[in-house]
Amino acid sequence: MEQGYEVATGDFADKASLLQAMKGIETFFILVPSAPNMDELSNNAVDAAKESGVQLIVKQSVLGADVQASVDIPRLHAIVDDYLKQSGIAYTIIQPNSFMQNFLGFATTIKQQGTIYANYAEGKFSTIDVRDIAAVTAEAIVTANYKNEVLGITGPAAVDTDEVAAAISAFTGKEIKYVAVPSEVAKSSMLQMGMPDWFAENLKGFGEIFAAGWAGTVTDTVEKVTGRKAIAVQQFANDFKAWFN
Repeated sequence: MEQGYEVATGDFADKASLLQAMKGIETFFILVPSAPNMDELSNNAVDAAKESGVQLIVKQSVLGADVQASVDIPRLHAIVDDYLKQSGIAYTIIQPNSFMQNFLGFATTIKQQGTIYANYAEGKFSTIDVRDIAAVTAEAIVTANYKNEVLGITGPAAVDTDEVAAAISAFTGKEIKYVAVPSEVAKSSMLQMGMPDWFAENLKGFGEIFAAGWAGTVTDTVEKVTGRKAIAVQQFANDFKAWFN
């Protein structure tokens, strides 16, 4: 049978448009951009879903989401996670750690200088490939087997930035080094690149979390949900080596 899709347009800031877009929808996936009002945008979607009779909401959150977090992004995600849990709608909350693909943002300095500059110190973090996030999310949506569960998902191991640099070196054939920089220097560089202050402050905060060793938790959730091992940093480096050459 031929399968297709219909496009429905909605605005997270406009509840009426969400109600229109959700007509006839049984399962809804929430992924809003990182923004100072991301909690309001997400809660609008939860409210609209409830009024529209949605049966299951799958939401992407972040590992370590906590209403007491010092960094806005995990704090705001935690607010929405709690709001969703109290909505009465069945939910699956997917909480990934930092994305491996974030290292594509260092491609320019890697290509030009052979260097990764970041404020991660020597901290280890269980970075995850976004393809694994997509695979877990698809399973949660299609099978609905994870109702009222929070799925913390990570890569297969906690690594430090030197190990990431070594993996990129191995597959690009050139020496890549990691240079740790102070947090304020990292933020200043991001601002010079044109990044909004709020987002730069959050990335600085995530770097400080990595540096403190608080992002090294490893789970086997990807393997349990998908039936295969999570993608390792080495595979990521091989698959994306063209970005760094």
